[in-house]
Amino acid sequence: MSQWIETIALKEGVLKNILWHQQRMELTLVAHESSFFVDLFILLSKYDLPQNGYYKVRVLYNTRQVLDVNWQLYTPRQLNTFELVDGTHIDYSYKDANRTQLEELKEESKEDEIIIVQKNCITDTSFTNLVFQQGEYWYTPTSYLLNGTQRQYLLAENLITQREITRTDLSLYSHFKLINAMLPFEIAPTYSINQIKNR
Repeated sequence: MSQWIETIALKEGVLKNILWHQQRMELTLVAHESSFFVDLFILLSKYDLPQNGYYKVRVLYNTRQVLDVNWQLYTPRQLNTFELVDGTHIDYSYKDANRTQLEELKEESKEDEIIIVQKNCITDTSFTNLVFQQGEYWYTPTSYLLNGTQRQYLLAENLITQREITRTDLSLYSHFKLINAMLPFEIAPTYSINQIKNR
């Protein structure tokens, strides 16, 4: 039976973007013909979550029940080099607990992180969505693997814009960021486009 994950940021005792996570969880269950429902806020309020620091809260569930809830202090990855890799065969439309295909693709690279390309279009890294800077504007690829909660939030707030971005388009951008629930735009490191190999 398939299992999925919601990874939620807990900052100083506050669950961030919880409504976006609730929506994605519900859409995932409906897409898999499940009538199971859980209110994430009520669920997590039953736990003695830390009130200080920045934590990653992980909710594991399937079509019938919540299987596990845990949390740990968040330490961002230190990344310096990125490589474009072909991942046309990858399907990660839902936040599946089984990340085997993504991890295998990453293991083939000698760089710190991969940027997955499908049919010449930029999608995501192995664990984040992407945004690219052109002047004062930021753009995210229309060809994402997973419609992440931070990506959805930034689009809803008109802070970023969707655009098709191909591998040959990358020279049009100066910088990029990796964004996800734990890496909101305002704290995500900014990388030079020149840190991407095989452009």
